[in-house]
Amino acid sequence: EKGRKMSKSLGNGIDPIEIIDGYGADAMRYSLIDLTVEGQDTKLSITKFEKGRNFANKMWNAARFAILKVGEGPVTRPKAITELADRWILSRLRAMVGAITDCLSDFRFNEAAREMYTFTWNHFCDWYLEIAKSRLEPTASAESREAARYVIATVLRDVMHVSHPIMPFLTERIWQVL
Repeated sequence: EKGRKMSKSLGNGIDPIEIIDGYGADAMRYSLIDLTVEGQDTKLSITKFEKGRNFANKMWNAARFAILKVGEGPVTRPKAITELADRWILSRLRAMVGAITDCLSDFRFNEAAREMYTFTWNHFCDWYLEIAKSRLEPTASAESREAARYVIATVLRDVMHVSHPIMPFLTERIWQVL
């Protein structure tokens, strides 16, 4: 973390097995990809893996909530997506997928990880899922509920696709449930 070279003789090395045991393999992978900027040295400390762990937990909890609320019945595309929140999140999703595709094709992995993080944490979890909660209740209209179910399932599916190269174990487990 001080910018010195890691070395066994200096005793400042970080054991990846300890990181995996404490934070998880995907948290370690995400954190390393997020921290590694092309052309720059990485200042690494154990606390840097907390962001990856928190992100993995956020993604897991959002997926559990979405799967619970969407339910097991078939999810069909509505005739028209008229809710502003639905159209907004789908447009952000398209932008994120395009940005990540460009980043990965140019080997800018840390930018892809940040795009994934920003969309998943800020847009999907903090905004859209909170807005959609009331629309998923039995008291909401059937059209609104079905549109919200479709949008949540679509976004979750696409987030799993783009996140898989960076967080394969978590996304595979969620995908099995989907």
